[in-house]
Amino acid sequence: MIIAHHPKSGTVYRGIEDALDSTLKAYFPKYSSSYLYHFLKSNQNKIYFNFRTPNIPHVVKDFSTKFMIKIPSNKEQKVIGNLLDKINIYQEKNKSRRNSLKKLKRFLLQNMFV
Repeated sequence: MIIAHHPKSGTVYRGIEDALDSTLKAYFPKYSSSYLYHFLKSNQNKIYFNFRTPNIPHVVKDFSTKFMIKIPSNKEQKVIGNLLDKINIYQEKNKSRRNSLKKLKRFLLQNMFV
């Protein structure tokens, strides 16, 4: 789990390999990384507005001690994380289908009235 500092201070990422930047904070959760990712992502605006330094965009140094993460049981974390991952996958698949349908519609409209 990575929280970026600059220029998009507070942005939450996961699945990044070979990231090299002195302003990134990496977190390695003891339990479900999916749960932690979705929890942090759902609090993205709170992180932006409450845990950034005022001048140069950085997440405050003591972010991990000041930002409270609600931690249910390991089993609940896995269930929640897996469910939210599946929803994201479903949304991405539908986004692709929706984009394909938009292209088809545009093609048909461009060629229908020629």
